[in-house]
Amino acid sequence: MLTQPWQVKKFESRAFFSFHTVNAWEEDADNKDNEAVDIVCELAEFKNMDILYRFYYENLVSDQPGVGQRNIEMDAPRLARYRLTDVPIKGISLKSRGQAERIMYVMGGDLPRINPHYALKPHRYVYTVLDRGHSSFVDGIGKTDMVTQETTVWEHPRHTPGEPIFVPAPGNGREEDDGVILSVVLDGDAGASYLLCLDARTMKEFGRALVGVPVGFGFHGAHLPASR
Repeated sequence: MLTQPWQVKKFESRAFFSFHTVNAWEEDADNKDNEAVDIVCELAEFKNMDILYRFYYENLVSDQPGVGQRNIEMDAPRLARYRLTDVPIKGISLKSRGQAERIMYVMGGDLPRINPHYALKPHRYVYTVLDRGHSSFVDGIGKTDMVTQETTVWEHPRHTPGEPIFVPAPGNGREEDDGVILSVVLDGDAGASYLLCLDARTMKEFGRALVGVPVGFGFHGAHLPASR
């Protein structure tokens, strides 16, 4: 029998826009009775909704006048980490409202992916597609270290990458970034796509598989081991 979910607490934050979350996990709250937890969550955050206009056809094709004239500071997403404090685990909170505290705000991108073995657990690395104004669409793949707040970039002029998919090394790897990144990339000069394989630790290219034709951009993909 299914039970209806119920609202346990409301949180307020500054206004922003977001397509995708990164991850979330629980941490011990400052609560002696163990009746609440803190929830830490990350997402790709835009300052406003201007990104929606970027997806209009005339703004996506690179041969239109003024296609590069936009406010990168306003359009580009950041990786934002929020803490939701004292979320009750036993019934409704007497303090039914709280403030979502933004505890980290770093340069990054969208379509975020992490090592799937770190889902719902604290993680360090986030892989995203970058939009730095080098083209009319995304222009690189970034690996953001949420500890050092530095981003390592793979890029190639006029090559447009798709969502970076993390594939853990066999045996799940020894480190969080032990694995590879797969991304379908459109070569704008050749007008054809290829499957790119990057070392997830260094962001250096291992190799690519040429497709020979353009592959339409999808939003989300997955890697499934052959043994499944």
